[in-house]
Amino acid sequence: MSEKLVEILPMLAKDIELVWELGIATPEFDTGDQSPRFYSQEALGRMVESDDCVCLVAKNKDDEVVGFILTSILTAPRDAIIHTIRVADDFQKQGVGAMLFDQTLTLLEQRPDDCNHYQLETQLRNWGVHSFLTKQGVTGGTPMLRFDGMLPRK
Repeated sequence: MSEKLVEILPMLAKDIELVWELGIATPEFDTGDQSPRFYSQEALGRMVESDDCVCLVAKNKDDEVVGFILTSILTAPRDAIIHTIRVADDFQKQGVGAMLFDQTLTLLEQRPDDCNHYQLETQLRNWGVHSFLTKQGVTGGTPMLRFDGMLPRK
């Protein structure tokens, strides 16, 4: 890693606006469907407060958010859904994403009664993420289409 050292920390309420700004500016989060491009600040706040979410940020030496990972734990099926990993462009390819991913898995492993499996989705065209996940030891499955809808139904 270069001189741009970062620290991985739990996401706090004070981080929400910076996480939202980084997330909303990420073109890869645009799924092309009716879903919002990124979570609202209110939704991020609910995730930060939930015992069933693992939300981490990467902060640089100036205490600026330079990356994040958002994960929900579904305790009934014992699954974790990694919703998104995002690292600011200036901090990519320096191990920041790997640190966020590793710390998330470490925290999930500490909850074996709640979680014994994790999954995540990526767009087929997002080759950078595919390469990153392969380096993390994650195997890809059969490509699938994602269908979703908004509630309430119209």
